[in-house]
Amino acid sequence: MGFSCVKCSSKHPPFKNNFCPFEEFIKKFSPKTFNLNFFGNTPPDIFIGAYNYPNVFAGIISPIEKERNIANNPEDWFKQNMQIENILLNRSSMIYSRFKNNVKQKNKLQEVMQEVSMSTKSVDLEFYLEKQPTLGLNLYQRNMPVANPAPLKKAADRKSCLQQ
Repeated sequence: MGFSCVKCSSKHPPFKNNFCPFEEFIKKFSPKTFNLNFFGNTPPDIFIGAYNYPNVFAGIISPIEKERNIANNPEDWFKQNMQIENILLNRSSMIYSRFKNNVKQKNKLQEVMQEVSMSTKSVDLEFYLEKQPTLGLNLYQRNMPVANPAPLKKAADRKSCLQQ
């Protein structure tokens, strides 16, 4: 899916007359400013890319509002009969804090990401970003929408011990 919308900078197929149904969501609901360091709770959600294997982007998707309860599971979306607008709203308010990762070599960020993915409960993490996220919502045919990617410098468990 190599399309890039001229209006919202997201990756989705083109619509007629350059119409973009996601532009308003991104403008209206994406945070305008971000702190480079923030606490976020993670519904155990990670995203690992496939491009340029074994050197792929990998990272943790987290809401920047610590107390925000986000249905981040397609099964929950179905059970709650959630409308597409609400799914996109929730996904566009999250940050994909990512890093370049060689999947064949272990590193600290990879270990934190693995612990988050194995957790059965929400995990409080402190994120240290290298720079501001790029606002946008990438829609892929085989994955959940991914929004606001930002390079991750460091992630640390708030309690120094991830609960599983």
